[in-house]
Parts: sequence; C-alpha cells; structure tokens
Amino acid sequence: MSRAAHLFMVRPSLDHVPPPVLPENFSLRSCRAGDEAAWLDIIRRSCGGDWPDDAFQRHITSEESFRPERLFFVVAEAGRPVAAAGAIQKLVHGDHTGYIHMMAVLPEFRRRGLGTALLRRCLIYFREQGWRDAALDTEVSRPEAIRLYLANGFVPAPEIEGDVTTWRAILAALGRRTGSQNCE
Repeated sequence: MSRAAHLFMVRPSLDHVPPPVLPENFSLRSCRAGDEAAWLDIIRRSCGGDWPDDAFQRHITSEESFRPERLFFVVAEAGRPVAAAGAIQKLVHGDHTGYIHMMAVLPEFRRRGLGTALLRRCLIYFREQGWRDAALDTEVSRPEAIRLYLANGFVPAPEIEGDVTTWRAILAALGRRTGSQNCE
C-alpha cells in the first residue's frame, strides 16, 4: 500500500461494543478448511487489484498470530461466505491490542449491515481475549469503510504530518467535525 493511500485508526477501548446483528438468512462463523477460495474471491471482488492465487497464504496464514478462529466470515443462505475479516494481533501495536485485518464485503452484499456485524464480532473477540483496544489500517479510497470504522468507535491516528491534512479532508468530506485531538 502506498504511503499516500494508507491511513491508521484506533479504537481506544473495547468497552461498549454492541452485539453483532445480521439480517435474516445470514450468519457469522470462523474459518474452516476449504474457505481459502471464498476468501480470495471476496478480496478480489471487494478490493480490486491483482491478487495472486497464493494471497491467502501470503496475507492470512503467514501472519504471526493467525489461527482459524480469528478469521471471521459472514455467510449467506446456502453457506456462501460473502464477507471476511481477520481479528489478529500484531505485536508491533502492543500485546493488548487487536488488529482488524483485511476486512471486505462483496459489493452486491454491501449496505446490509454485514460489515458492521463483522467488525463488532472482531471487537468482541478482542475483548474476550482480554485485549484493551483495537487498531486497523485502511485506505483513502475507501470512504464507506472509514465511515463504518468511525461509527464503531475508531478514531484517526495520524502517523506522519501529512496524515493530519488527509484526515481533515476525509472527515470534512464525510460531514464530520475536524477539530478532534487526533487531527489538530
């Protein structure tokens, strides 16, 4: 991910996470054997770009804290995975911080609350592990994802000076106040 497109966000507390709520005929579950192709389809169709066939191994199972129970799927009727997110830990963020990894929802299933339910499931998982907070990376080109993260307690965490300007522009475009302490 290029430096200009990269944004970092944190959720300073895992208190007060509402339960995940899904529409009828959808459910949440952890990764199972054989889910690799479904994950790759979700990522390819949701994120764009050129994802090689070994992307699941490169981006998921190679993560230091990968465990199948930390990769969640929203499953539609008939068992088809339509959204995915990793609830992992990257020790660079600390040993009490959960990390939302590669969250994506198939385009035709967006705007149904699936991303919200998936995100909340990850946050509850973190809290169940005794972790205190959460972090994630996203991209400037994903305003709907940023809106979702903001609505669920994440705040901008500028890493370099240029990020402050970028965050101010994004928050203004989303109709949010830009006077927060993280974007001053």
